[in-house]
Amino acid sequence: MSLREQCRDLVRKYGSAAKVVVTSVLNVVAPGSGKLIELAGRAIDCAKDAADKSAKENWERSLLASVQNHEAELERLGRLFEKLTGPLASLCDKANAFSDQPDELPEIIGRVLAANPALSRVLHDIGDIKEEFSVFRSDLERIADRQEEAVPVYARMNRVADYFDELWQAGVKPRDFAHCLRGRQEVASQIAQGATAGVDARLLELRTATPQAASICLLEAAVATREFDYPAAQRAITSAQKLRPGDAGLAELSRSVTVLSTAATPKSPPRRPVRNQPAESDSGPATHSTAGSWTRDWGPVAGGRSSGPSARARRGHSR
Repeated sequence: MSLREQCRDLVRKYGSAAKVVVTSVLNVVAPGSGKLIELAGRAIDCAKDAADKSAKENWERSLLASVQNHEAELERLGRLFEKLTGPLASLCDKANAFSDQPDELPEIIGRVLAANPALSRVLHDIGDIKEEFSVFRSDLERIADRQEEAVPVYARMNRVADYFDELWQAGVKPRDFAHCLRGRQEVASQIAQGATAGVDARLLELRTATPQAASICLLEAAVATREFDYPAAQRAITSAQKLRPGDAGLAELSRSVTVLSTAATPKSPPRRPVRNQPAESDSGPATHSTAGSWTRDWGPVAGGRSSGPSARARRGHSR
């Protein structure tokens, strides 16, 4: 079935709610790319009026223009929509039933997913398709401005299917399952925006709910990477490796962060203390270990303001 036919089927089935259904479900099961969600919504909008041949041609031209004429992007979108109209149809039906409550849909969708661990395989498939999108890649590159090697770290923080599995394995109840999903997405969104100063409380809440979740360690690695604190990112990735020893992708992440750390480390004078950020003063930050946690102390700067986040503590994940 062509992408246009899939879009038309969704419009026929859900009517004016089709765009809300599609974008709300994708926001939960394929997060991390506003451009991808926008593309999916545009496809539904265009399909509503594409009844005759000329409208069909206009629809195709409009969508192709939105992805710089990359037909492969539309092929990927078609594969995503196949998942929505196939194995995730019941999830879309539930979203449609509550489409008049868009602010509540992430919670509702999360609860439905909590009761369906059999969806694990299709959710991983959706994640794989998402990572093929050029628009997803461009969103990651925007986040990783001047941090090219960090792209894999930010990509991995958005691999939500792993977190679904961890929540199911932990036996998290539907209400808490949905709450954790929403919290994870909020943290990832703040990382993408570079607004990491307020994520500590949410991360602590997520760690407490799922202490064996490597996905939360990877969120911490992304926070530290966004703040140019590469030693902390390495420690978080090491913790994730302990929780997922068979995950070869984590070794690749570790190598990426090593490259970033090496590039950020001053080469001279030879005995000068290592700095995580080029602009930091000799007074900080210093990182020291405590029992079960790591803490960064930031020195003051002119005007009495801190040169970074206030002292932050995170669990060291020693297991």
